[in-house]
Amino acid sequence: MTKGAFVTTFYEVLKSLRLLNFRCYEQLAIDLPAEGALFVGDNAQGKTSILEAICILMRLQSPRSSKPKDFINFEAKSCGIAGEYGAHEYRFDYGQLEAQKRALQAALTLDGEVIKRNAHYLENSGLVVWIGNQDLDLIRASGEVRRRYLDFLATQLNPTYRLALKRYTRALRARNVLLKNHSNSKEELDIYTELLVQEGELIIEYRRELVELINPFVAASLAQISESNEVLSLTYEPSVSEALGEAFAKNLERDKRMGITSVGPHRDDLGIQLNDKKVKTFGSEGQQRSVAISLKLGQGELLRSQSQKKTLYLIDDVFGELDHRRRNAMLSALPEDAQKFITTTQLDWMSNDRFSQLPVHQVAGGQISI
Repeated sequence: MTKGAFVTTFYEVLKSLRLLNFRCYEQLAIDLPAEGALFVGDNAQGKTSILEAICILMRLQSPRSSKPKDFINFEAKSCGIAGEYGAHEYRFDYGQLEAQKRALQAALTLDGEVIKRNAHYLENSGLVVWIGNQDLDLIRASGEVRRRYLDFLATQLNPTYRLALKRYTRALRARNVLLKNHSNSKEELDIYTELLVQEGELIIEYRRELVELINPFVAASLAQISESNEVLSLTYEPSVSEALGEAFAKNLERDKRMGITSVGPHRDDLGIQLNDKKVKTFGSEGQQRSVAISLKLGQGELLRSQSQKKTLYLIDDVFGELDHRRRNAMLSALPEDAQKFITTTQLDWMSNDRFSQLPVHQVAGGQISI
């Protein structure tokens, strides 16, 4: 894969958002200015759900849940998210979408036309950076969190990666079922193993390139928000040192005993070092918070460098977790022309003129007022 495969060619903003039976919102319709908006209210009133809806509408992914049924409001049978991005009208529906069907399903609509392929829907949709109060997990939690960080970025920049990841996940699930059930079908096991090798090698290649691409951006972001001269670097850490096919063969007997596929891209990690020392082990809490912010800011800068689209920044209630210096440094580092949607419980942090111009919406009990 060449680096040029990451480049896209549009420049748009999200102009409106409409919700129907999504989370705590029975109905919502709101116009969104090009600069973004502030959503203010107490906890558990629906602020985060607005940002989540934007993320789903643009990227078909939720940062909060992998179960779409969680999106549906209380006793409703389905939910819908719609909005105008640039010159296009996007819609995501999920639930019992037809009266005669009980099974939950998703439906995508672009400019009033039902879309069968996710790739077609996502081709011109917006790019997203999510900054939330759980970002410290990028440093402290398991490798799964860091893999999601890479995957979310890669799927936005390269449609081939999204397809490879989808195929790999399906093959992994099927192989694990065979292993768990102690299947004696060598032919079936070989078929899924071959698929894992084929798609897994692509995933590893894409991730390596992505880490190489993003490294200077996260380093520059830390330099921008930190008062120190510490050097931040990322390394891709695969779970195997040999070729993927050899690794699966070598670990086959162990996989059969454990009933699970023990190696592969689903076990890889992202190494995060500060001055060549692992931040997770040696970094102070302040250093870890600065690095977590830099990972997200660097993500946004890479998106900007590889695309002519305006990146949407979804910033979810992070200000209570950051001290005054880091909060101001993060806000100052955000691109001035980017569309920013920010949730917060109060506005006493807002001293930057750039953000005082954003429209303020009060959120309470699934209702929004200006």
